[in-house]
Amino acid sequence: MQKLHSMQVGLLLTAWGSSKQPDKASLALMRGFAYIQAGRHEQALKDARVVLAYGSKGSGQQGVCVWPWAHSLHSAALEGLQDNVAAALAMQTAHELDPACADHEENLERLMRRVPLAVAGVLEAEGSLGLQHWLAEEEERKKPEFLKQRPKYYYYYEWMKQRIHATHPALPEPVMDKLLTMPANDLDLILQHKEGTTWKVDELMEVLEQGGPALLEGYPVQGLSWEQVKKLKGPNLVGLGMGPGPAPGEGLLEHGLDRHEQLKLQAQKQGLLEGSAHELRPSVDLPACSIVDTADDSSDEQDDLDALIY
Repeated sequence: MQKLHSMQVGLLLTAWGSSKQPDKASLALMRGFAYIQAGRHEQALKDARVVLAYGSKGSGQQGVCVWPWAHSLHSAALEGLQDNVAAALAMQTAHELDPACADHEENLERLMRRVPLAVAGVLEAEGSLGLQHWLAEEEERKKPEFLKQRPKYYYYYEWMKQRIHATHPALPEPVMDKLLTMPANDLDLILQHKEGTTWKVDELMEVLEQGGPALLEGYPVQGLSWEQVKKLKGPNLVGLGMGPGPAPGEGLLEHGLDRHEQLKLQAQKQGLLEGSAHELRPSVDLPACSIVDTADDSSDEQDDLDALIY
């Protein structure tokens, strides 16, 4: 603490000797160390942030560089708040900015004994920037899945990779990457059928063996041909349908009929449409006069109903 107090006095004497008032960063730095001595670490942390925001990275207004001491103050405040990892990071930064300062080195050695071994190892091997990167990765790793930063279409590619690995678990990386460049509908159709996936994999493997990754990268991969789709879905293919099952109409259509007749026959077989003879033929053959009389009776009943209403 005595060394910190001497630094404060040095700033004041430098300011008075130059007949100038200490700048905002220097005043916050001196007040912050005073709060450290008084045990008011929350207020000291606020002053450390002021110094980091307004302090100069070179020589200050009084010719004194406050930047390393700003990180030292930041470290002392964090240490007082029991955040030893962040305190060690701040002190490492101060030590890197001013390696000749014995005070920074002494405080860093003390903090290195208080942090976990993994943190100390990263800090010693890679310095402050390495620890910042390591801490960011640890924070990202601990987040729930829905909060993690992922590349665009990450989950789509992971899902497609799982489906490809289900039938071809040892594909070379260039072939896997090329499959993932296919349009989503074409790739999904291929992956619905193991035979279709094998066709496309064999095609890409042949290109890779003939010309290597460079040729495969520029190879224009296409979806399945219509003949291949018919082989997968069935010979009487009308539409692709959904899922790996037979296409719509498979097993229901008959050869020699046009499309309209085929769809009508399919509807009849499913019970959705009855034959035209059953639709037009009445259940009882009535004479024409009976039909007229029935209409007259209906008209009379409607008149009586209107009279009751009005």
